Amino acid sequence: MLNFGAIDNEFLSTMNYDDRAKRWNKILTQNSPTTFVAVQNDGIIAFASVGENRDKNDYKGEINAIYILKKYGYNGVGTKLFNKVINTY
Repeated sequence: MLNFGAIDNEFLSTMNYDDRAKRWNKILTQNSPTTFVAVQNDGIIAFASVGENRDKNDYKGEINAIYILKKYGYNGVGTKLFNKVINTY
């Protein structure tokens, strides 16, 4: 099973919930970058955060982050988020 971009548990253990909540609150209220979410049973199961392209090339935007809850992986959720991103940008 592929595990692209999996975040190391040691790194995750250094993250502070309150700090991350404040950061996401700022990201979501500023509407930049754009964040798409996948919802199932009234809960967020995946997200993709997209912003303007920081490189000088022909692409309008870039994916800054994409995350899918493990139990929802490999069932097309990531593909749907990716397609939403490329059809929006």
